[in-house]
Amino acid sequence: MRYQVYWTPQTQLKELQGADIDFQAFNQVSFTHRFLPSGHVIAVWHSKANYLRDKRVADLPSLKPGQSYLIRRDSENSERMHAYLAVTFLDQEGQVISTQHKNSEEIEVTAPSNMDSYRISLLSAGSGSFIFHSVTIQPLLQEEGDLLAGDESLENQVNLYLDHPEKVTSKTLRVIFSEPELHRTHYVNDVVTPSQQAVLYIATDLLHAQAYLDDDLDEKIQEAKKEVKAREIEFVGYGLVSSYAALKWQERTKNSAAIISDPAIDQAVAYADLMPADLAEFLKAIPAWVAQHTSQDQAFLASPFTTHYQVRLKVPHPNEDRLTTLTYEDLPLPKKDFAPQVETAPVQEEVSTAESQAPEKQPSKRAQKKAAKAQAAAQKAEEKAAQQEAAHQAQQEQANADKPEYKRSDRSQRLNNFFTQK
Repeated sequence: MRYQVYWTPQTQLKELQGADIDFQAFNQVSFTHRFLPSGHVIAVWHSKANYLRDKRVADLPSLKPGQSYLIRRDSENSERMHAYLAVTFLDQEGQVISTQHKNSEEIEVTAPSNMDSYRISLLSAGSGSFIFHSVTIQPLLQEEGDLLAGDESLENQVNLYLDHPEKVTSKTLRVIFSEPELHRTHYVNDVVTPSQQAVLYIATDLLHAQAYLDDDLDEKIQEAKKEVKAREIEFVGYGLVSSYAALKWQERTKNSAAIISDPAIDQAVAYADLMPADLAEFLKAIPAWVAQHTSQDQAFLASPFTTHYQVRLKVPHPNEDRLTTLTYEDLPLPKKDFAPQVETAPVQEEVSTAESQAPEKQPSKRAQKKAAKAQAAAQKAEEKAAQQEAAHQAQQEQANADKPEYKRSDRSQRLNNFFTQK
Protein backbone atom coordinates (compact mmCIF):
# COMPACT_ATOMS: atom_id res chain seq x y z
CA MET A 1 0.00 0.00 0.00
CA ARG A 2 1.23 3.47 -0.87
CA TYR A 3 -0.09 6.83 0.35
CA GLN A 4 0.13 10.00 -1.72
CA VAL A 5 0.42 13.35 0.07
CA TYR A 6 -0.10 16.57 -1.90
CA TRP A 7 0.50 20.25 -1.30
CA THR A 8 -2.96 21.84 -1.23
CA PRO A 9 -4.28 25.25 -0.17
CA GLN A 10 -5.17 23.64 3.18
CA THR A 11 -1.56 22.60 3.88
CA GLN A 12 0.11 24.52 6.69
CA LEU A 13 2.66 26.92 5.22
CA LYS A 14 5.65 28.69 6.75
CA GLU A 15 7.90 31.53 5.56
CA LEU A 16 5.27 33.11 3.33
CA GLN A 17 6.83 36.57 3.40
CA GLY A 18 8.54 37.12 0.05
CA ALA A 19 7.36 33.74 -1.32
CA ASP A 20 5.54 33.18 -4.62
CA ILE A 21 3.33 30.04 -4.60
CA ASP A 22 1.45 28.98 -7.73
CA PHE A 23 -0.96 25.99 -7.58
CA GLN A 24 -0.65 25.00 -11.23
CA ALA A 25 -2.32 21.60 -10.79
CA PHE A 26 -3.34 19.27 -8.02
CA ASN A 27 0.09 17.59 -8.07
CA GLN A 28 2.13 20.54 -9.29
CA VAL A 29 2.94 23.50 -7.04
CA SER A 30 5.56 26.08 -7.99
CA PHE A 31 7.44 27.71 -5.11
CA THR A 32 9.76 30.68 -5.56
CA HIS A 33 11.71 32.57 -2.91
CA ARG A 34 14.81 34.58 -3.74
CA PHE A 35 15.94 35.37 -0.19
CA LEU A 36 15.04 32.28 1.87
CA PRO A 37 18.01 30.86 3.85
CA SER A 38 18.66 27.13 3.78
CA GLY A 39 17.10 24.93 6.44
CA HIS A 40 13.89 26.91 6.83
CA VAL A 41 10.54 25.07 6.91
CA ILE A 42 8.30 25.78 3.92
CA ALA A 43 5.29 23.47 4.48
CA VAL A 44 4.20 20.99 7.16
CA TRP A 45 1.85 17.98 7.08
CA HIS A 46 0.42 16.49 10.29
CA SER A 47 -0.99 13.07 11.21
CA LYS A 48 -2.99 14.55 14.09
CA ALA A 49 -4.64 17.95 14.35
CA ASN A 50 -7.13 19.83 16.51
CA TYR A 51 -9.59 21.52 14.19
CA LEU A 52 -11.15 23.74 16.90
CA ARG A 53 -7.73 25.06 17.85
CA ASP A 54 -5.75 24.97 14.61
CA LYS A 55 -8.57 25.16 12.03
CA ARG A 56 -7.11 22.28 10.02
CA VAL A 57 -7.48 18.53 9.70
CA ALA A 58 -4.91 15.74 9.65
CA ASP A 59 -3.39 15.18 6.21
CA LEU A 60 -1.07 12.24 6.89
CA PRO A 61 -1.91 8.53 7.29
CA SER A 62 -1.41 6.74 10.59
CA LEU A 63 1.79 4.74 11.04
CA LYS A 64 2.19 1.51 12.96
CA PRO A 65 4.67 1.75 15.86
CA GLY A 66 7.74 -0.38 15.23
CA GLN A 67 7.12 -0.54 11.45
CA SER A 68 9.70 0.80 8.98
CA TYR A 69 8.57 3.07 6.15
CA LEU A 70 10.02 4.54 2.99
CA ILE A 71 9.16 8.20 2.38
CA ARG A 72 9.84 9.64 -1.08
CA ARG A 73 9.76 13.22 -2.31
CA ASP A 74 8.79 13.93 -5.93
CA SER A 75 9.87 17.41 -7.00
CA GLU A 76 11.70 19.25 -9.78
CA ASN A 77 14.62 21.22 -8.38
CA SER A 78 16.35 24.20 -9.94
CA GLU A 79 20.08 24.80 -10.06
CA ARG A 80 20.05 27.13 -7.04
CA MET A 81 17.32 25.62 -4.88
CA HIS A 82 15.86 22.28 -3.94
CA ALA A 83 13.81 20.86 -1.07
CA TYR A 84 14.27 17.99 1.34
CA LEU A 85 12.15 16.28 4.03
CA ALA A 86 12.31 16.02 7.81
CA VAL A 87 10.18 13.54 9.80
CA THR A 88 9.44 14.31 13.46
CA PHE A 89 7.80 11.82 15.85
CA LEU A 90 5.80 13.03 18.87
CA ASP A 91 4.47 11.34 22.02
CA GLN A 92 1.05 11.76 23.64
CA GLU A 93 2.16 14.97 25.37
CA GLY A 94 3.25 16.48 22.06
CA GLN A 95 6.93 16.23 23.00
CA VAL A 96 9.45 15.43 20.29
CA ILE A 97 10.77 11.87 20.42
CA SER A 98 13.10 12.04 17.45
CA THR A 99 13.64 13.87 14.14
CA GLN A 100 15.13 12.37 11.00
CA HIS A 101 16.04 14.30 7.87
CA LYS A 102 18.06 13.56 4.79
CA ASN A 103 19.00 15.72 1.83
CA SER A 104 17.87 13.21 -0.78
CA GLU A 105 14.76 12.08 -2.63
CA GLU A 106 13.89 9.37 -0.12
CA ILE A 107 14.34 8.63 3.56
CA GLU A 108 13.82 5.46 5.60
CA VAL A 109 12.27 5.85 9.05
CA THR A 110 11.06 3.52 11.80
CA ALA A 111 8.12 4.62 13.90
CA PRO A 112 9.02 4.57 17.65
CA SER A 113 7.04 2.27 19.93
CA ASN A 114 5.84 5.22 22.07
CA MET A 115 4.83 7.36 19.08
CA ASP A 116 1.43 9.07 19.18
CA SER A 117 1.70 11.26 16.07
CA TYR A 118 4.22 12.57 13.56
CA ARG A 119 4.71 15.39 11.07
CA ILE A 120 6.58 15.80 7.80
CA SER A 121 8.26 19.12 7.04
CA LEU A 122 9.44 20.40 3.67
CA LEU A 123 12.67 22.36 4.12
CA SER A 124 14.59 24.61 1.76
CA ALA A 125 18.14 24.22 0.55
CA GLY A 126 19.36 27.30 -1.24
CA SER A 127 17.27 30.12 -2.69
CA GLY A 128 15.41 30.21 -5.97
CA SER A 129 12.51 28.01 -7.08
CA PHE A 130 11.34 24.41 -7.36
CA ILE A 131 8.20 22.50 -8.40
CA PHE A 132 6.63 20.17 -5.86
CA HIS A 133 4.55 17.15 -6.95
CA SER A 134 3.94 14.83 -4.02
CA VAL A 135 5.26 12.86 -1.06
CA THR A 136 4.65 9.11 -0.94
CA ILE A 137 4.67 6.91 2.16
CA GLN A 138 4.75 3.12 2.05
CA PRO A 139 5.88 0.27 4.31
CA LEU A 140 9.43 -0.88 3.77
CA LEU A 141 9.30 -4.38 2.28
CA GLN A 142 11.73 -7.10 3.31
CA GLU A 143 11.59 -8.69 -0.14
CA GLU A 144 11.80 -7.21 -3.60
CA GLY A 145 8.62 -5.40 -4.63
CA ASP A 146 6.85 -2.06 -4.66
CA LEU A 147 3.40 -2.23 -3.05
CA LEU A 148 3.66 -5.91 -2.19
CA ALA A 149 6.46 -8.43 -2.14
CA GLY A 150 6.78 -9.96 -5.60
CA ASP A 151 4.72 -7.38 -7.50
CA GLU A 152 5.78 -5.37 -10.55
CA SER A 153 5.77 -1.62 -11.17
CA LEU A 154 5.43 -0.14 -14.65
CA GLU A 155 6.70 3.20 -15.84
CA ASN A 156 3.16 4.60 -16.17
CA GLN A 157 2.56 4.37 -12.38
CA VAL A 158 0.63 1.09 -12.68
CA ASN A 159 1.37 -1.83 -10.33
CA LEU A 160 0.60 -5.50 -10.99
CA TYR A 161 0.54 -8.48 -8.66
CA LEU A 162 -0.25 -12.04 -9.77
CA ASP A 163 -1.71 -14.27 -7.06
CA HIS A 164 -0.82 -17.73 -8.37
CA PRO A 165 -1.96 -20.55 -6.03
CA GLU A 166 0.14 -23.71 -5.88
CA LYS A 167 -2.76 -25.67 -7.32
CA VAL A 168 -4.89 -23.88 -9.92
CA THR A 169 -8.10 -25.67 -10.89
CA SER A 170 -9.93 -22.86 -12.68
CA LYS A 171 -9.24 -22.18 -16.35
CA THR A 172 -10.36 -18.55 -15.98
CA LEU A 173 -7.89 -15.82 -15.04
CA ARG A 174 -9.58 -13.15 -12.93
CA VAL A 175 -8.20 -9.61 -13.44
CA ILE A 176 -9.29 -7.13 -10.76
CA PHE A 177 -8.72 -3.40 -11.24
CA SER A 178 -8.46 -1.38 -8.04
CA GLU A 179 -10.71 1.66 -8.01
CA PRO A 180 -8.25 4.60 -8.26
CA GLU A 181 -8.15 6.78 -5.17
CA LEU A 182 -6.70 10.22 -4.63
CA HIS A 183 -4.51 9.53 -1.59
CA ARG A 184 -3.95 5.76 -1.73
CA THR A 185 -2.73 3.07 -4.13
CA HIS A 186 -3.27 -0.54 -3.08
CA TYR A 187 -4.36 -4.00 -4.15
CA VAL A 188 -7.64 -5.50 -2.95
CA ASN A 189 -6.18 -8.97 -2.30
CA ASP A 190 -7.13 -8.71 1.38
CA VAL A 191 -10.83 -8.42 0.42
CA VAL A 192 -11.02 -11.20 -2.18
CA THR A 193 -11.67 -14.71 -0.89
CA PRO A 194 -8.68 -17.06 -1.45
CA SER A 195 -9.43 -19.86 -3.89
CA GLN A 196 -7.80 -22.16 -6.43
CA GLN A 197 -8.21 -19.50 -9.10
CA ALA A 198 -5.38 -17.24 -10.27
CA VAL A 199 -6.00 -13.51 -9.83
CA LEU A 200 -4.10 -10.62 -11.42
CA TYR A 201 -4.42 -7.42 -9.37
CA ILE A 202 -3.84 -4.08 -11.13
CA ALA A 203 -3.66 -0.81 -9.20
CA THR A 204 -2.94 2.88 -9.74
CA ASP A 205 -3.97 6.23 -8.27
CA LEU A 206 -6.59 8.70 -9.51
CA LEU A 207 -4.08 11.02 -11.17
CA HIS A 208 -2.93 8.14 -13.41
CA ALA A 209 -6.34 6.53 -14.01
CA GLN A 210 -5.93 6.79 -17.79
CA ALA A 211 -2.95 4.41 -17.55
CA TYR A 212 -5.44 1.53 -17.14
CA LEU A 213 -5.96 1.74 -20.92
CA ASP A 214 -2.27 1.67 -21.94
CA ASP A 215 -1.23 -1.00 -24.39
CA ASP A 216 1.62 -2.06 -22.09
CA LEU A 217 -0.94 -3.84 -19.90
CA ASP A 218 -1.96 -6.13 -22.77
CA GLU A 219 1.43 -7.84 -22.76
CA LYS A 220 1.36 -8.30 -18.97
CA ILE A 221 -2.18 -9.72 -19.00
CA GLN A 222 -1.31 -12.21 -21.74
CA GLU A 223 1.85 -13.27 -19.86
CA ALA A 224 -0.21 -13.93 -16.73
CA LYS A 225 -2.77 -15.89 -18.74
CA LYS A 226 -0.02 -18.06 -20.21
CA GLU A 227 1.66 -18.59 -16.84
CA VAL A 228 -1.50 -19.90 -15.13
CA LYS A 229 -2.58 -21.80 -18.28
CA ALA A 230 -5.95 -20.08 -18.44
CA ARG A 231 -8.35 -20.24 -21.37
CA GLU A 232 -10.57 -17.29 -20.49
CA ILE A 233 -10.18 -13.94 -18.72
CA GLU A 234 -12.67 -12.29 -16.40
CA PHE A 235 -12.21 -8.54 -15.82
CA VAL A 236 -13.63 -7.13 -12.58
CA GLY A 237 -14.32 -3.55 -11.47
CA TYR A 238 -16.14 -2.38 -8.36
CA GLY A 239 -16.31 1.37 -9.08
CA LEU A 240 -16.85 3.66 -12.06
CA VAL A 241 -13.23 3.89 -13.21
CA SER A 242 -12.41 0.22 -12.58
CA SER A 243 -15.68 -0.85 -14.26
CA TYR A 244 -14.82 1.35 -17.24
CA ALA A 245 -11.43 -0.35 -17.50
CA ALA A 246 -13.01 -3.81 -17.21
CA LEU A 247 -15.46 -3.11 -20.05
CA LYS A 248 -12.73 -1.60 -22.23
CA TRP A 249 -10.48 -4.63 -21.82
CA GLN A 250 -13.39 -6.97 -22.45
CA GLU A 251 -13.85 -5.33 -25.84
CA ARG A 252 -10.16 -5.79 -26.62
CA THR A 253 -9.75 -9.37 -25.43
CA LYS A 254 -11.16 -12.54 -26.93
CA ASN A 255 -12.81 -15.17 -24.72
CA SER A 256 -13.35 -12.68 -21.92
CA ALA A 257 -16.13 -11.40 -19.69
CA ALA A 258 -16.62 -8.46 -17.34
CA ILE A 259 -18.18 -8.07 -13.91
CA ILE A 260 -18.76 -4.45 -12.93
CA SER A 261 -20.65 -2.29 -10.45
CA ASP A 262 -24.10 -1.03 -11.33
CA PRO A 263 -23.72 2.39 -13.04
CA ALA A 264 -27.15 3.35 -11.72
CA ILE A 265 -25.74 3.36 -8.17
CA ASP A 266 -22.44 5.16 -8.80
CA GLN A 267 -23.32 8.54 -10.30
CA ALA A 268 -19.95 10.33 -10.57
CA VAL A 269 -16.22 9.90 -10.01
CA ALA A 270 -15.08 11.46 -6.74
CA TYR A 271 -12.61 14.39 -6.89
CA ALA A 272 -12.94 14.70 -10.67
CA ASP A 273 -13.22 18.49 -10.38
CA LEU A 274 -9.81 18.70 -8.68
CA MET A 275 -7.96 16.98 -11.50
CA PRO A 276 -6.25 18.65 -14.49
CA ALA A 277 -8.58 19.69 -17.29
CA ASP A 278 -7.98 16.74 -19.64
CA LEU A 279 -8.19 14.18 -16.83
CA ALA A 280 -11.31 15.84 -15.37
CA GLU A 281 -13.03 15.65 -18.75
CA PHE A 282 -12.06 11.99 -19.06
CA LEU A 283 -13.40 11.11 -15.58
CA LYS A 284 -16.67 13.01 -16.02
CA ALA A 285 -17.46 11.15 -19.23
CA ILE A 286 -17.07 7.70 -17.67
CA PRO A 287 -20.58 7.29 -16.06
CA ALA A 288 -22.41 7.93 -19.34
CA TRP A 289 -20.08 5.64 -21.29
CA VAL A 290 -20.47 2.76 -18.83
CA ALA A 291 -24.27 3.13 -18.86
CA GLN A 292 -24.37 3.05 -22.67
CA HIS A 293 -22.10 0.00 -23.01
CA THR A 294 -23.86 -2.14 -20.40
CA SER A 295 -25.80 -5.02 -21.91
CA GLN A 296 -28.94 -6.61 -20.50
CA ASP A 297 -27.12 -9.76 -19.42
CA GLN A 298 -24.30 -7.82 -17.75
CA ALA A 299 -23.20 -9.22 -14.38
CA PHE A 300 -23.14 -6.65 -11.57
CA LEU A 301 -21.54 -6.54 -8.16
CA ALA A 302 -23.85 -5.53 -5.33
CA SER A 303 -23.27 -4.31 -1.81
CA PRO A 304 -23.64 -7.18 0.69
CA PHE A 305 -25.03 -4.81 3.30
CA THR A 306 -27.28 -2.20 1.67
CA THR A 307 -28.21 -3.38 -1.80
CA HIS A 308 -29.46 -0.64 -4.13
CA TYR A 309 -29.19 1.96 -1.38
CA GLN A 310 -26.85 4.88 -1.88
CA VAL A 311 -25.64 6.63 1.25
CA ARG A 312 -24.65 10.25 0.74
CA LEU A 313 -21.16 10.34 2.23
CA LYS A 314 -19.24 13.57 2.56
CA VAL A 315 -15.94 11.66 2.26
CA PRO A 316 -16.05 9.42 -0.84
CA HIS A 317 -14.50 6.00 -0.56
CA PRO A 318 -14.36 2.97 -2.87
CA ASN A 319 -16.90 0.23 -2.25
CA GLU A 320 -14.46 -2.65 -1.84
CA ASP A 321 -17.11 -4.62 0.07
CA ARG A 322 -18.78 -5.35 -3.27
CA LEU A 323 -15.95 -7.77 -4.08
CA THR A 324 -17.23 -10.09 -1.35
CA THR A 325 -20.19 -10.90 -3.61
CA LEU A 326 -17.94 -12.40 -6.30
CA THR A 327 -18.85 -15.97 -7.19
CA TYR A 328 -16.32 -18.78 -7.47
CA GLU A 329 -16.24 -21.99 -9.41
CA ASP A 330 -16.87 -25.21 -7.50
CA LEU A 331 -13.70 -27.03 -6.58
CA PRO A 332 -13.13 -30.29 -8.48
CA LEU A 333 -14.06 -33.50 -6.75
CA PRO A 334 -11.40 -36.10 -5.91
CA LYS A 335 -10.68 -38.70 -8.57
CA LYS A 336 -12.58 -41.38 -6.70
CA ASP A 337 -15.72 -39.26 -6.95
CA PHE A 338 -15.32 -39.15 -10.72
CA ALA A 339 -15.43 -43.00 -10.95
CA PRO A 340 -18.39 -44.24 -13.03
CA GLN A 341 -21.34 -45.23 -10.93
CA VAL A 342 -21.96 -48.93 -11.74
CA GLU A 343 -25.36 -50.37 -10.97
CA THR A 344 -24.38 -53.32 -8.81
CA ALA A 345 -27.83 -54.48 -7.68
CA PRO A 346 -28.62 -56.62 -10.77
CA VAL A 347 -25.12 -58.08 -10.65
CA GLN A 348 -25.59 -59.06 -7.02
CA GLU A 349 -28.89 -60.75 -7.87
CA GLU A 350 -27.24 -62.71 -10.67
CA VAL A 351 -24.43 -63.77 -8.37
CA SER A 352 -26.81 -64.84 -5.66
CA THR A 353 -28.87 -66.80 -8.19
CA ALA A 354 -25.76 -68.51 -9.49
CA GLU A 355 -24.68 -69.35 -5.97
CA SER A 356 -28.09 -70.84 -5.16
CA GLN A 357 -27.94 -72.99 -8.28
CA ALA A 358 -24.36 -74.14 -7.70
CA PRO A 359 -23.85 -77.29 -5.55
CA GLU A 360 -22.73 -76.62 -1.99
CA LYS A 361 -19.16 -77.61 -1.13
CA GLN A 362 -18.78 -80.11 1.75
CA PRO A 363 -16.37 -78.95 4.48
CA SER A 364 -13.31 -81.03 5.22
CA LYS A 365 -13.07 -83.39 8.25
CA ARG A 366 -10.61 -81.04 9.93
CA ALA A 367 -13.02 -78.15 9.59
CA GLN A 368 -15.84 -80.33 10.91
CA LYS A 369 -13.79 -81.22 14.03
CA LYS A 370 -12.99 -77.55 14.68
CA ALA A 371 -16.63 -76.63 14.34
CA ALA A 372 -17.67 -79.45 16.71
CA LYS A 373 -15.12 -78.35 19.32
CA ALA A 374 -16.25 -74.74 19.08
CA GLN A 375 -19.88 -75.77 19.47
CA ALA A 376 -19.09 -77.96 22.51
CA ALA A 377 -17.10 -75.16 24.15
CA ALA A 378 -19.95 -72.71 23.58
CA GLN A 379 -22.48 -75.15 25.04
CA LYS A 380 -20.27 -75.75 28.07
CA ALA A 381 -19.94 -71.99 28.62
CA GLU A 382 -23.70 -71.58 28.45
CA GLU A 383 -24.24 -74.37 31.02
CA LYS A 384 -21.69 -72.80 33.38
CA ALA A 385 -23.36 -69.41 33.07
CA ALA A 386 -26.74 -70.96 33.81
CA GLN A 387 -25.38 -72.68 36.92
CA GLN A 388 -23.87 -69.39 38.20
CA GLU A 389 -27.15 -67.60 37.64
CA ALA A 390 -29.10 -70.29 39.48
CA ALA A 391 -26.67 -70.16 42.45
CA HIS A 392 -26.93 -66.36 42.62
CA GLN A 393 -30.71 -66.51 42.58
CA ALA A 394 -30.71 -69.11 45.38
CA GLN A 395 -28.47 -66.92 47.55
CA GLN A 396 -30.79 -63.95 47.01
CA GLU A 397 -33.83 -65.96 48.03
CA GLN A 398 -32.09 -67.23 51.19
CA ALA A 399 -31.14 -63.69 52.19
CA ASN A 400 -34.70 -62.52 51.78
CA ALA A 401 -35.97 -65.46 53.88
CA ASP A 402 -33.64 -64.56 56.82
CA LYS A 403 -35.10 -61.05 57.11
CA PRO A 404 -37.93 -60.71 59.75
CA GLU A 405 -41.32 -60.27 58.19
CA TYR A 406 -43.56 -57.63 59.77
CA LYS A 407 -47.17 -57.22 59.03
CA ARG A 408 -48.71 -53.81 58.71
CA SER A 409 -50.91 -54.36 61.75
CA ASP A 410 -47.92 -55.33 63.95
CA ARG A 411 -46.09 -52.12 62.93
CA SER A 412 -49.14 -50.03 63.78
CA GLN A 413 -49.45 -51.74 67.15
CA ARG A 414 -45.81 -51.08 68.01
CA LEU A 415 -46.15 -47.42 67.15
CA ASN A 416 -49.30 -47.14 69.24
CA ASN A 417 -47.59 -48.74 72.22
CA PHE A 418 -44.61 -46.39 71.86
CA PHE A 419 -46.70 -43.20 71.98
CA THR A 420 -48.87 -44.59 74.79
CA GLN A 421 -45.81 -45.20 76.97
CA LYS A 422 -44.62 -41.65 76.33
